[in-house]
Amino acid sequence: MYGDDLEYFLRKITQQGIRDIELDFRRFGMYEGSDEWNSSLKEIEELASSYSVNIQQVHGIFGEIDEELASPDLSVQRHALERILQWISRIPLVGSSNIILHPARLPRDLNLGWEKSAKYIVEKNRAVFTQISRYGEEYGVSISIENMTPTRFGSQIPDLISLVEINPDVLGICLDTGHLNICRISVDDAIYSIGHFITATHIHDNNGLEDQHHPPFVGSIDWIKVVRAFKTIDLKVPFVMELSRTVTDEHFENILSLLGRIWEIFRRISP
Repeated sequence: MYGDDLEYFLRKITQQGIRDIELDFRRFGMYEGSDEWNSSLKEIEELASSYSVNIQQVHGIFGEIDEELASPDLSVQRHALERILQWISRIPLVGSSNIILHPARLPRDLNLGWEKSAKYIVEKNRAVFTQISRYGEEYGVSISIENMTPTRFGSQIPDLISLVEINPDVLGICLDTGHLNICRISVDDAIYSIGHFITATHIHDNNGLEDQHHPPFVGSIDWIKVVRAFKTIDLKVPFVMELSRTVTDEHFENILSLLGRIWEIFRRISP
């Protein structure tokens, strides 16, 4: 949501009392593969610290790499895993210990039929996250697996549980409220079901059809039930808003003002 000007973003959110943020993959990976990568991440950590802001979590790389992780070509898969390792090893440079990753995605050009495809993507994800969890152990980084949008592996609660149980000391779930909503999964029911596995959050709203990344109370999610569920399970990680990036400065200021009011409503909701 903060575009290119991280310092402006930090200054504005601290004025609203916000102290925990997610560092997005574009910012974290801006210098991936270059000699400047490490130094750029240290600069981000120093800037955040100067505003007393905690980088609670980093969104890992996603997109094409989701399919590469499930590639039948093992050299492609190994390269994708190596990139993930490079990201995980650098998470501590920004003062964080939590990375959010998407499950591996079935390659679109792989035609196995429904039954074989389902088995294939389960096996690939189990193998991939077994390896990734070892990386997390090595660098002291928690791996939060994000629930996905419809039709993808990882869109259903049992998918996520099957992965976290590989190594629950390192693997957890990034609960994305908007994705649950468009998957027609009750957000509060999901919280009660997997609350003990939640290690990160993506809080946003939508109309139940599109992944719109609106602020709470703008879409169709029942936020009273959601907040009650979070409070009932005694959630130990912050609410991190994952809102639209494409906003003007004026729009951003309005969103921050709205978020201040939303936090106040959240605080007043009893379990």
